Amino acid sequence: MDEWLACVGLSNGEAYADPGITRGEAAQIAYRAVGADEPAGASVFADVAPGSDSATAITWLANAGIVRGYGDGEFKADRAISRDELAIVLVGAALTGAEAPAGDAPAAAAGDSGEGSTASEATADSAAAETTADPAAAEAPTEAAVVGNSAATAYKRDAAAFMEEYGCKGTALTIVKATSIDGATGVTSVTSGQPASVQIRSGLDEYQLEHTAAHECMHVLQHAVADYDFATLDAMLQPYYSEDLVTSWGAVDIYEQNAECAVRSLGFPQEYSSYDVACTEAMLDAGQAIALGHDPREVVAAG
Repeated sequence: MDEWLACVGLSNGEAYADPGITRGEAAQIAYRAVGADEPAGASVFADVAPGSDSATAITWLANAGIVRGYGDGEFKADRAISRDELAIVLVGAALTGAEAPAGDAPAAAAGDSGEGSTASEATADSAAAETTADPAAAEAPTEAAVVGNSAATAYKRDAAAFMEEYGCKGTALTIVKATSIDGATGVTSVTSGQPASVQIRSGLDEYQLEHTAAHECMHVLQHAVADYDFATLDAMLQPYYSEDLVTSWGAVDIYEQNAECAVRSLGFPQEYSSYDVACTEAMLDAGQAIALGHDPREVVAAG
């Protein structure tokens, strides 16, 4: 732990002081400390220019699912980093499994930014209410994994494997003790023009984990098939799903209906679902189209 703190000049009890560095500098420190390979692909943040001092480090952190930026699509590399954000960056880097500095690693991820904070990387980017686009719906989830905890590492690896199995390889994934929606086992956050990211709650059994990963993957695929555009997504799903569906669970929007019917088309039975949605043949076909990465309008007649 001391060597990690020494990387940012925090030692001898100074770990509780403000770090005194920017978000971009913290990204570079974490990237260099773990000796990670250079990331593939372009920056996912609108304000991170290719070739800038911290671009490689920020892209690596984003690809690893450690940082997700702000709701406006920016990373804000020049903004001073908070102590909580720094802890999340350093712990997240250590959790990637890359070689870390010798000595004890940080004990746990600090994921609580404090009430009303907009700076914490633990806060979902924008639409935390599954696929709705209301930034105010997101609250700061608490990172569940503990550095050095092999069970936590295996759990995240299993969740990522399930996501990949259902077509969402490489999706930014965070394991949390509690998602940003009370009681939800998974939450997909979406921002116009950018790939989605996913939170999955820790402590699920294997079947619940697979079902949750599959369900959230369907939201990721919805967003991708719609080319990351909300208007396109709505037009794509509205022919098959009702905007006014109310079940014993409550109101269920078209995004949840589609995701639920998609996982049913993959063989998951209704009794394992949180939603009491009766999928018609057209709804199932539209769900299957999304699961296969297709626009339902191109392959399914409206029901």
